[in-house]
Amino acid sequence: MNDNNSPPASRPQTSDGKIQPWKAFWPPKPEAYTPAELEKMPWLTWAPEPEKPDSKPCKKRGVSVRHFTAFLSHPNSPRRSIKMVDDMAFQASDPLKESKSSVKGVFWYFKREEKWDHEKPYLINIPASALPPGQPTTNEISEASPKLEVHDFRNEEQSLANLDSRGFALVHDPNQYGPDVFSSYEAMRADYVPKVQEWLKTLLGAEEVLVTTLTIRKRDPYFPKYTWGTAGDSQPIQGVHIDYTPRFAQEKLEDIVGKERASQLCGRRFQILNIWRPIFGPMRDWPLGIIDFKSLDYERDLIAADVIYPHYIGETFHVFYHPSHKWYYVPDQMPDEVSIFKSFDSKRDVATACAHAAFDLELAEVQRCRESTDVLALVIYPEA
Repeated sequence: MNDNNSPPASRPQTSDGKIQPWKAFWPPKPEAYTPAELEKMPWLTWAPEPEKPDSKPCKKRGVSVRHFTAFLSHPNSPRRSIKMVDDMAFQASDPLKESKSSVKGVFWYFKREEKWDHEKPYLINIPASALPPGQPTTNEISEASPKLEVHDFRNEEQSLANLDSRGFALVHDPNQYGPDVFSSYEAMRADYVPKVQEWLKTLLGAEEVLVTTLTIRKRDPYFPKYTWGTAGDSQPIQGVHIDYTPRFAQEKLEDIVGKERASQLCGRRFQILNIWRPIFGPMRDWPLGIIDFKSLDYERDLIAADVIYPHYIGETFHVFYHPSHKWYYVPDQMPDEVSIFKSFDSKRDVATACAHAAFDLELAEVQRCRESTDVLALVIYPEA
């Protein structure tokens, strides 16, 4: 880095010298707001409550903050016809389902710019109204890829070994769940989480599996015009990303099991896996696209970014476009077909993480807006 591009010494910086602009005005000061304003902005004073693990008011952004986005939606995306159908939750998959060779899809990648040489990307997950006037909630910039080939993963040999060789695998979940299991986070914790944890322990040969994060996504008919939807539900993520950097994965391990136990686990293999499935099927609206780990170059393609919440600072990887990326999806995915993909793996000689994003199949008519669920699970393996 030459002297002309060196960050000012007075600006907060990372260990590698990159500016972190958000630190100049974070955290927001609740005392600067009236009681009435604070009532409208609960994220300013919110703190996690163990007995209410899914109560996160900072996630309830809705249409009033549609301008707040890490990845800018395509401005010309039409609102296509939505034909609602009866609830089809947890239909069994059809093993004779026809495969397609591939489809075309557009993905939103992080834009390469010289400023990333000295400035770290960031996203603050509270509305701009809670920040000082004129302070942006993000400095991130994205761009649409050309139309890319997205391969049918059903044409590949289906094996759990794909998880270590490619970063993701498609597996059948034999569990039976109640009809309302995805109606609320409380219902998921009561019925879904215990069964998934036990199933993953057996499937992976793990010593312990702890589900750490639950997300239910219900695509709004106005998405992607309004990136965050209009009703407060979590929406599909268009930006190509990896949920955890190695540094943040280690912090997450310590946060979940405590620093003392984390130190005892030093040298043991652990993973953070994403367990993704549609709530009804067949899934044809904004399916999940995944990049084969073997086509990804960490040094060339990834950039770490800060993700700021009122109660913690996370770090994710955004992904720069490269024509070598090989994309896959599962056409007509059913609820008992589970996509398992890596957010982190401490083992070094295997696929360690999986870049992913939602994409639009651009169907003329959508039978039903996508509903899906993804949970992040900490997986700890026995001593070698």
